[in-house]
Amino acid sequence: MFTALILACSTVTQPMSLLTCEVFKSEMSFKTYDDCLTALGYVIEVTESQGWYVSDYACFDWSTKNRGDQI
Repeated sequence: MFTALILACSTVTQPMSLLTCEVFKSEMSFKTYDDCLTALGYVIEVTESQGWYVSDYACFDWSTKNRGDQI
């Protein structure tokens, strides 16, 4: 099972020396890596439309405890 994860940072910071970042995850799990990647595309689009800058993303494989692209 895979979970889509996104590391996103705020595009507006006050003061400029502080950067606010958060991790967002999919609300559902996916059976395949490809399904997870498809969902990531949608989640990235929604995250960026809410004013976040996507810094990194991954599909995490719970069976191996690795990023899906490292399997």
